[in-house]
Amino acid sequence: DDHHLPRIPYLGAEALEFNTDGNPNTAVGYAALNSNLTAGGSTAVGYDALLFNGLVGHAFPFGWYNNAVGAGALLNNVDGYSNNAFGNHALFFNVNGVANTAIGYYTLWYNDSDALGLANGNTAVGATALFNNVDGSDNTAVGDSTGRNLITGFNNTYIGDFVGALAGDESDTIRIGDVSNGNGAGSLECYIGGIFNNFQPVGGKVVVVTLDLANDHLGWDFGP
Repeated sequence: DDHHLPRIPYLGAEALEFNTDGNPNTAVGYAALNSNLTAGGSTAVGYDALLFNGLVGHAFPFGWYNNAVGAGALLNNVDGYSNNAFGNHALFFNVNGVANTAIGYYTLWYNDSDALGLANGNTAVGATALFNNVDGSDNTAVGDSTGRNLITGFNNTYIGDFVGALAGDESDTIRIGDVSNGNGAGSLECYIGGIFNNFQPVGGKVVVVTLDLANDHLGWDFGP
């Protein structure tokens, strides 16, 4: 009775062509997961998606638990695992990078292109976001073309289209709607909730926003 045998669904010429022991995997599209040998738990949808994943047949977890949707998404991945790429050529050059999430056209394109396995834990949402990142890790970029100058920087947070376009490679930096966004002027107004109800050192209509240096909390819990 083969009712309980593992299922390896595939649809498309050369999809999962060389798979030997990798299971469970799902491949839809020409050459999707084509060279995978033993890595499992992956989903590839699109032309050449995860083409070289698990090529060397390493044991768990190498090459496992990757999801690629879009032509060329995670195409060069070999040993990287727990990556998610949604968009044409997202995470295209990633070889050994781990736990990256790329959503958008050409997002995280050069990530781990040197195959050193240093570019881990990056999250990029938006077309070409973190496009040039090679060895940077733990960066978060949300917005079209956001953080495109990062190459080796780490622990950055960028929010807004083109944010960081005028900045060089950097680390431990937060940029939200800065002057490098699309019009070169930055955001012209700013509204942030959750501050007004805290005690402030100046009464009336004047508010001085204070910062607790111990935990980055804005405002006072018990007054100055």
